[in-house]
Amino acid sequence: MDKKEFGQRLRTIRKRKGYSQHRLAEMMGYKDHSTLAKVETGTNDITIETLYRYADALETDVEELLGIKKSRKTSLNCKVFSFESEENKAVIREMEKKDCPAAASIWREVLDVPTTDDDLKKTYEKMRGDDRYHTLIAEVGGEVVGLVTTVFSYAVGHPNGYVKINGLGVRQEYRRKGIGKALLEAAERVAIDSGAPYIGLASGFAREEAHAFYEHNGYQKTSYWFRKRLNK
Repeated sequence: MDKKEFGQRLRTIRKRKGYSQHRLAEMMGYKDHSTLAKVETGTNDITIETLYRYADALETDVEELLGIKKSRKTSLNCKVFSFESEENKAVIREMEKKDCPAAASIWREVLDVPTTDDDLKKTYEKMRGDDRYHTLIAEVGGEVVGLVTTVFSYAVGHPNGYVKINGLGVRQEYRRKGIGKALLEAAERVAIDSGAPYIGLASGFAREEAHAFYEHNGYQKTSYWFRKRLNK
């Protein structure tokens, strides 16, 4: 996301809505309008959380703020997340077909899930035709360094459905830079936009570092995950 272009769009939308800098800054909880002024001039970066706060305050959507043309469907029938975080300049965006080899590598090397590039491509093709599934990737300097994939489900006791994170991983050399948190926030926004009041995940016993990460971000351990391989 180009900071200057974003700032110009933000200023244009703000003026169209009839808000002064002081009024919008007040709505955003800023001490004064200087922070907003720096965003509008392209001086300051913003986080995904702040991006959505601007959208809510201006009663618009993220696509308009980002200058993304709307269509009835994206390849995953979901909103596109594209932003630069203050910490790492990572871009979180919708996964595309060209990302499949890099995504397969993350599943194998980071999440320890055996898969081939071809198998992942086949799964991707199935998922992108089903609007219950969303896959977002983190990209730094054109390199895919992380991903998160989710699925929406209905269940007894969850009449409004819930979202399950099927996988979240960041390459070792890019950890502790805020990328995992950005991916998690993007997954949570997918859940919120779908109307689901809950989001959850399963994590292997050995992934203690991941457990600490999720708990730090407000997730609670509530159950064990059981599975059984079925013979055909």
